[in-house]
Amino acid sequence: MEELMAQLDKFRAEAEYCGRLARTAPDRQMRALFGRLAERLRDMIQEIETTIAARTKLSGRWE
Repeated sequence: MEELMAQLDKFRAEAEYCGRLARTAPDRQMRALFGRLAERLRDMIQEIETTIAARTKLSGRWE
């Protein structure tokens, strides 16, 4: 479970960074690219959170 939490923290930081780049990139193409990256990272975050919740619910505790 600790590995998932570590990955979750990394993905959150990367999603935030890509979101900032998407807002501040100098051209439209770069903004779109970083926007897509941020969105994909948010999707991965959601998947990890769902996995953590499912494991926690099944076991009743962190593993």
